[in-house]
Amino acid sequence: MPANVASVEPANKWKQRQVLKQRLLTAFTLGPLVIWGVLALPNVFFALIMGLLILMGSWEWGNLAGFTAAIQRGAFTAVNAVAMGAVWYLLHYQSQFALPLFSGTVLLWLLISILVMTYPASAGSWANRWVKALVGLLILVMTWAALIVVHGGETNGPYFVLYLFLLIWFADSAAYFGGRRWGRRKLAPKVSPGKSWEGVYSALAIAVPTAAVGGYVLGMFDLGLGKAAVFFLFSLLLTFISVLGDLTESMFKRQMSVKDSGSLLPGHGGILDRIDSMTIASPVFLMGLWWLFDMKLVLSGSK
Repeated sequence: MPANVASVEPANKWKQRQVLKQRLLTAFTLGPLVIWGVLALPNVFFALIMGLLILMGSWEWGNLAGFTAAIQRGAFTAVNAVAMGAVWYLLHYQSQFALPLFSGTVLLWLLISILVMTYPASAGSWANRWVKALVGLLILVMTWAALIVVHGGETNGPYFVLYLFLLIWFADSAAYFGGRRWGRRKLAPKVSPGKSWEGVYSALAIAVPTAAVGGYVLGMFDLGLGKAAVFFLFSLLLTFISVLGDLTESMFKRQMSVKDSGSLLPGHGGILDRIDSMTIASPVFLMGLWWLFDMKLVLSGSK
């Protein structure tokens, strides 16, 4: 083995260990704060905190869309803030628009899935920065909207949000470690060469006990074995499709030739790098609670 190759390998392993330490430190620091915020904060304050995080993600998405100047990214972030205010009003005082809004979001994700599966051939259809900005606005604002509706619409709403967070966190972590340990078959090499099918299987494996315990704690077994089974399978579906959120961000990053969306979170990259799986999981989770379990997810102003 050439000397230069032999010297690079230990350096790469040392760098990987440092990144892992940073990831764990960030997770163990922010994780308890997030859990406390989900369970303890009233819906309006939860919405504000999540709104700030989404706006930070909007700043990062502005760069992925091609708005590299600070004033352009600031303007894009401001537009997202206005859109969030409009959605807040609709969800509270014009709740008849809730179903079309979230149904449209799920349909948007079906379109995005086609773009991801056909990348890079599909790049020409969304390469325009205004198109990328519009996609980002819709994805981010509706992620926020879905989370606040689930959080505020039921007595146990905060616990359902926490369950979704834990399901996605555990799945992301399992995919990361499982992919590093066993990854052989590439999931989408043209979009994200580092992701593997073994990582997906690892995510699904950790989702099994998470869904079983979560369903029990949330009282899904009290609804009958059939409903409990549906909730379990729905959780596995959420885990599987959450990968699409990750791949979508990877597709936009690859188009802009950047590794991370930002550098705010040590070892994790930017805000988008942490919430990418949640962008598809949260609206689908909301629609599943509506359609599969007939939950009355209505915010306070519209009751």
